[in-house]
Formats: sequence, C-alpha cells, structure tokens
Amino acid sequence: MHIAYDSQIFRMQQHGGISKYFVKLIEALKKIETSIEITTVAGITPNEHLLESDITFSGTSFNCLKRQLMVNRFYDFSETYNTFIEKKALSDPTIDVIHQTYNGYELYLPKNVKTVITIHDLIYEKYPHDFSDTDDYLWRKKKSINAADHIICVSKNTQSDLIKYYQVDIHKTTVVHHGVDDFESQTKRMIKEDYILFVGKREGYKNFGKVLRAYALSSFKNQAKLICFGSHAFNEEELKLMSELQISDRVSYHKGSDADLINLYQYATFFVYPSIYEGFGLPVLEAMANNCPVICSDSSSLPEVTNNSALAIDCENSEELQKAMDKLFKDRELRDNLVKLGKQNVKQFTWQATALKTLKVYQNLVKTNNG
Repeated sequence: MHIAYDSQIFRMQQHGGISKYFVKLIEALKKIETSIEITTVAGITPNEHLLESDITFSGTSFNCLKRQLMVNRFYDFSETYNTFIEKKALSDPTIDVIHQTYNGYELYLPKNVKTVITIHDLIYEKYPHDFSDTDDYLWRKKKSINAADHIICVSKNTQSDLIKYYQVDIHKTTVVHHGVDDFESQTKRMIKEDYILFVGKREGYKNFGKVLRAYALSSFKNQAKLICFGSHAFNEEELKLMSELQISDRVSYHKGSDADLINLYQYATFFVYPSIYEGFGLPVLEAMANNCPVICSDSSSLPEVTNNSALAIDCENSEELQKAMDKLFKDRELRDNLVKLGKQNVKQFTWQATALKTLKVYQNLVKTNNG
C-alpha cells in the first residue's frame, strides 16, 4: 500500500500542532508497518517538526527569513515550484490513498485516488467572528469535507460537531485520538520561584481574561507567579487588564523551544487550561505526561481526554476558577493524586495507537477501492 501526504500544512507552519501530528503519525507508521510506501510532499517548507525528523520529503527547506523573502519577492515562483513538486509527487500511479494535511486548501489531487482528511476542530464554525477569513476558509473546508472519501476526527466531540455543522454520515468518519510523546525528566529548572502555567493562544474562547481575574483574586498571587508560554507577547488590552488588577509584576510571558516548555510543565505547581472549546486538547495531556497537575474546563473534548484525571470546572466563572486554583495550590495531596491519575490516563494516548487506527482507515479505503 502506498500512502501520500500533501504539502499544505508543511508550507503553512514553521511549527504547530497539526504539522506535529502528521510528522508523529508518519514516523509511527514507518515503525509499525515497514511494507507501506510513504510519500511526503513539503514544497518550500520552514516546518521544524518535519526538518528535525528523519522523514524523506519532496521539496526544499527554507528558514523563516528566506521563506519570507521568497513569499514577498518571488511569490509567483514559489507557488509555481510548490505546484510542480506537488503534481510530480502525487501523480505517481501507485499511490492508493492521499491524506490531505489541511482541510481549507488544495493543490493537486489526481483522479481515482482515495482521499482522507483530518478534522481537528470546528472553531471557525463555533466562533466565526474571531477570525477575519471565516467565509473563505469555511467555503474551502466544506469543499474538502464533501470531496473526502473518509474523515478522521481527533475526538468524539469533534465528530459530533462535524455531523452537526455539515450533516456528514457518521459512517464516513472515524475517531482517532492524538498520541502523546514520552518526555525525559529535567533536573535543572528554568524558573527558580514557584509559578502556575498557562500555555498557548489567549484570545476569545481560550478564556485568558478569566485566568487573570481569578489569579488576581487568589490567595497565592504573592507566592507564585503566573507564567504564560507561547503564542505572542501580551497585547495592549492584556497589559491594561493586568495593570487594573494590579498584577503586572506577577505575570510574565515566555517564548522558547519544546524543551523549554517541557521544563515549565515539570516544575509548575499546576497547569491551568480554561479554554471553553477544544477539538482535542493536547496541552492538557502533555502536562499530565510531565507530571503536572491540571485544572481545565469541563466542556467540549476535555472531559473525553482527561477521563477524570484533571480538576475540571466551569471556567466561564472567574470565582469558581479562583476557588479551584486556591484549592489546588494549597492541597499537596490533591496535586499528587492528580499527577498519579494523569500518568495513568496518558498511557492510552500513544502515537502507535494513533498510527494503527489510521492505518485501518487506509486499509478499509483500499479494500473498498479494489472491491
């Protein structure tokens, strides 16, 4: 069987959850089924996950600066190159299945080849006003959903949302959870003082404002800082709110490598993830895999992936969030119990399991095609 992955996400992301998912999936497939032939297309790619892997791909690597110059000055050339590479690689008549790496765009799809897409979330559908390109993106996404032979959903919650918004036949879908990496213990902590941790984007449904208000009301704000990792530096609105809450000197922003994030997880008093909507919620599992107790929302996919191993609450309520944060900070026994439950929970989320379930999707499609 010959599986191909197109270049969409590898051209779009320097790093990020979706491109990491595909790199981990391809690596796991290569380990469990050596008889499968895999073609990976990347075009002009800055993607660190792909470039740091041992995956052979069609295309060329460009660092961020070179890529920006290419896009700004030689846009037509870069698109011509990407299209050429895509068409050449995906025209191979032995390819059985093409797994598209993004569901909003397309470059080249040969006829008579089965196609798979992965739906990670329905954020654009649920929060259309949070994005500037909603109409164009959703038009392309709907086109991809209708054209796909099979759709992988990263959670039962995402599957349910997909059926709700697009009336997709459930038999056209399969739920395949993400895997979680194994992490090595780090012996030297980056931040010496105590802190609680927030990771990733902070806009809208991510509920960061609620965390700031809850932290400002907490009994431990002078004992532990609030560390925010990833995404962009604080904007004017966030800085203004911190000033009004008189916590500007207690909240700090950090950006760094995956190793830095692992270190922050391992030495945090706890991880707070108040997002009211997630397609999957990988950071929660990454925290658990790094022995970090978790407070998170009790909505969307999070109960599905935490399996009662996190302190799950209504994070729309700042007062309830504050009480939960105070409780977890003071109660060492509760934190230790959540770490124990979390370590047990993450055992079921492996990249090998992700690859095996995905392989079955491919095999069923090929069987149908041959039948």
